[in-house]
Amino acid sequence: MVDVLMLDEWMGQQTVMQSAAKHLASVVILPH
Repeated sequence: MVDVLMLDEWMGQQTVMQSAAKHLASVVILPH
């Protein structure tokens, strides 16, 4: 059985990593 709280926390971490990766990608692809 999956712990809902742990799953929710994992999903939150994944979202943070994805947003950070997208930010880094946008900075690299579109230099200021």
